[in-house]
Amino acid sequence: MIPVPYVTETKNKPYLRPLAYDLVYKNQLIGNIVWDQGSSWNGDKNSFTWEIDRANPKIKLPKFYRGFAIYENGQLLLEIKTDSQIIFTMVLNPVSYY
Repeated sequence: MIPVPYVTETKNKPYLRPLAYDLVYKNQLIGNIVWDQGSSWNGDKNSFTWEIDRANPKIKLPKFYRGFAIYENGQLLLEIKTDSQIIFTMVLNPVSYY
């Protein structure tokens, strides 16, 4: 986005004039996961239901998603869908703190 042109500049201080920026839009979905049959992290497919009960920006709640997670070779494969439409597909790697 381009900053508003009504900015005051005094004494030739460039930091008083804002730079152009990209506005980031995020959807925050908060809820609980209920595993269908417990969870096993030995390369097994773990399916779950994700019930969203809080969201920003506001959406019609509650909302339910189905998904599965598989952990193998040090990576977590996560897929979430609603009906037959895939919403998220991610391959997550662990974060090293050392």
